Amino acid sequence: MIFITGATRGIGFALAKQFSQEPLILHGSSEKSIAPLRDLFPQALCLAADFSNELEIQEMLRQINHYTDTLTAIIHCAGNTKDKRATNMTLKDFNHVFHVHVTSFFLITTTLQPLLKPMSDVLVMTSTAGLFGSRGQLNYSAAKGALTMMAYTLAAEWEPGKIRVNAIAPAALTDMTRPVIAYYKQKSEQQQIPFPDFWRVGSADDVAYFVKKLVARTDFFTGEVFGVNGEKYTRYAADMVRWSPC
Repeated sequence: MIFITGATRGIGFALAKQFSQEPLILHGSSEKSIAPLRDLFPQALCLAADFSNELEIQEMLRQINHYTDTLTAIIHCAGNTKDKRATNMTLKDFNHVFHVHVTSFFLITTTLQPLLKPMSDVLVMTSTAGLFGSRGQLNYSAAKGALTMMAYTLAAEWEPGKIRVNAIAPAALTDMTRPVIAYYKQKSEQQQIPFPDFWRVGSADDVAYFVKKLVARTDFFTGEVFGVNGEKYTRYAADMVRWSPC
């Protein structure tokens, strides 16, 4: 049984298609958003929960615990953006983005951990914004950075139980990245400068294909952050610190 959050669009939807032959639990933010999933994946359990609302998350988790006693993978794709420069950002916008990404992941993983068996997978979608920061995305960068550190921490805590916890930093054209890419394309055209290679990204389906291969692996690997762009991937090292004399 594979549980995918944020399955109504982007990478989450691509993953639902990629794992369509597996028993699935699919999440969307509202009843309206998950209605098409019920038609496309009639064998899946489709659940709605607004991840900015703790009570809705708890109700979703109660239903999952009632539905199954085993999960082979939790793949956390749910997310949102409310982009503004830091001095224009409200606390409400900051908290909303942080709760949707981070609080939900905390509640999901800590509540459903008993359903995970040895060699089960927990995969969370982080971002290069969470590794290096991103202008105009203080809330999003903070949330993705928190998810990265949570993946490292859970990997260390759950290693004795052989639960694999890893993060994916995807470079893919999705509803969340499309406005940013469009901005840089426009900027490049206006300033007559080359379009940055950094924003030449692959598709959500490329990421889903990589994730499926990752879940299929039979070796134990944990605490990794994989960068995925099209058919290319990399690993971001957690031990990048190098000391020098003062």
